[in-house]
Amino acid sequence: MVAERCVDIIKNSDETSHTNDKSQLNKSQLFLIEGIRSPWEVEIFKNNFPYFKVIAVHSKPETRFLRLKKRMRSDDSAESEEFRKRDQRELKFGIGEVIANVDYMVVNEGSLGKLKKIVRGIIKDEL
Repeated sequence: MVAERCVDIIKNSDETSHTNDKSQLNKSQLFLIEGIRSPWEVEIFKNNFPYFKVIAVHSKPETRFLRLKKRMRSDDSAESEEFRKRDQRELKFGIGEVIANVDYMVVNEGSLGKLKKIVRGIIKDEL
């Protein structure tokens, strides 16, 4: 499973020294895991890292579809029906449960700069 491999990579990183004291954490011990889709992945990270937090970034389907069309990545479908089907598949993996139980919810209907500012604020508050 990808989450288990990520845990191994983080734990074997030269940057990581584990602590149970949040005040002893530093920026070199900050890792960002992007793309979590299932509650099992969240559980793996929470079991291995006591200060693991989940931030959901949410946009309306229409907004996400327009952004997807603009970025033109090879694995993206420009067809709205395929986009809808992908969303349905991800719901079956449990992404809805992940989103329902996040530590922070960020609504991303604005600019990339605004999103970055919000997420940086969350990270700063956590450190």
